[in-house]
Amino acid sequence: MGFVMDFDARNNILRVTLEGQVTDAILSDGYATASRYVASHPPCRGIWNLSEVTQFEVSSDTIRELAGSSPIILQGHMRVVVA
Repeated sequence: MGFVMDFDARNNILRVTLEGQVTDAILSDGYATASRYVASHPPCRGIWNLSEVTQFEVSSDTIRELAGSSPIILQGHMRVVVA
């Protein structure tokens, strides 16, 4: 299905929810979209919710690429991953 992104302005939290089958393209697109949003709405906290993922078909190359990129949420701000 892809990803859904929403922002809780009251608590300043960006939530990205991945659902269904996650591929290289979906994960990369979600990361890029979240990065652009946070760049225009700093500072904020973040939650990545993977609890609705049914298949994770992401290559190790994509994981390495994302791991080597700049963090979306700045250091000192809470980051949570739910899996």
